[in-house]
Amino acid sequence: MKNLLFIALFAIVSVAHAIVLSPGSGTYVDATGTVVNYDKVWIIVKSATAIARGKVVYPDLTADDGYTVTTTAPQAGNKALCVTDEAIAAGGTGLCLVRGKHDAVYFEPIGGVNLTAGYPIYGSGTTVGYSYAITGASVTYQTPIGVGLDASSATGTVDAYISL
Repeated sequence: MKNLLFIALFAIVSVAHAIVLSPGSGTYVDATGTVVNYDKVWIIVKSATAIARGKVVYPDLTADDGYTVTTTAPQAGNKALCVTDEAIAAGGTGLCLVRGKHDAVYFEPIGGVNLTAGYPIYGSGTTVGYSYAITGASVTYQTPIGVGLDASSATGTVDAYISL
């Protein structure tokens, strides 16, 4: 009887762990050795203008409703809200990534500062919707949007882990 109870308890615990740790609820390595990352957090945002996927966005202080976004930082040093994870049509809504890996964040080197993989990226006050890398004392006054996963010396898109 004890053995039967132990087997039943073991079966229940095994099923519970399978549900909690099932693929699709986080980052895991699949059978081929590929890292699969589903560990993402989005918010739904609205935009008055069309915004491409991968743009860094900020709260729209004109709308002042808490969910409308713009690619223009209200002022230098403002914290970004999220990075668009899909194109958003003018007047439409879409997913915006606040935590997780993004494979196409807009980036530009400013003042000759290139992105080194593993270093922070920041919302750009120069080109709307872009991120950039900085060094020196100005880092103190900026809030990073995440970590660059690629090295880049050209304007374009980079892989980044977003953490806002």
